[in-house]
Amino acid sequence: MNELFNPEDLPERPEKQTVPMLRSDEINLAEAAYRLGVSPRTATEYVKEHKICRQIKKNSQIWISAPALECLKLSDNEALELLRSGVRDDPRLERYFTLAGVPRR
Repeated sequence: MNELFNPEDLPERPEKQTVPMLRSDEINLAEAAYRLGVSPRTATEYVKEHKICRQIKKNSQIWISAPALECLKLSDNEALELLRSGVRDDPRLERYFTLAGVPRR
């Protein structure tokens, strides 16, 4: 046995899925920092922690889901989970797409 722990003995840790994004949903890090009112460094930590961004490789451009950012700003975890699951047409999400200034499709 080469593993430190037996995987069957470890508790399950469901990982949050990254919010799926269309190109029209994406904003850059500078815009996200501005919308949050924080530094780019703080914004980077925030969007990565909540998995509302994508980055192709380390040190490359970070793209953030504008609607997901609006959900987080208003602490609406239910709406964020809808976005995370790929739902875009739920009426509860309309306000976040409007606030983000992006189309739903």
